[in-house]
Amino acid sequence: MKPEDFLHNVEAPTMTVYVQYKGVFDMQELYETIADFFRQKKFKFYEKQNRLRRPSPFGAELAHNFEARRKVEDYYEWVVNVNIETFDMRDVEVVLKDGTKKKMAKGRIWIQQKSMRVSGGMNCIIKLY
Repeated sequence: MKPEDFLHNVEAPTMTVYVQYKGVFDMQELYETIADFFRQKKFKFYEKQNRLRRPSPFGAELAHNFEARRKVEDYYEWVVNVNIETFDMRDVEVVLKDGTKKKMAKGRIWIQQKSMRVSGGMNCIIKLY
């Protein structure tokens, strides 16, 4: 007998969130902000993939895949997947309001965030008895 035979909805997904942006952004700051957010919320944060495609005449393409896990109780945990892809990305120098110059990126960015609650499956049943 499998846990799925009597445990329904072992994975309960939430709605997927998409963010698209075209313009100037700080990729390093975005990366650090996402990592800090999950660490502050007591998630274990993993970088699953970091891929750079060869720059084309339009710019470079980057892909980052992150996974954050947090064990809520013995029986379930939260899993959040964040996928970030950039297109036509080029380095630009931006003058901030205080007059300092900072290197940032210009291009298109696409962020996808999916999360789900995952039950413990067989471990959940063993701990009940």
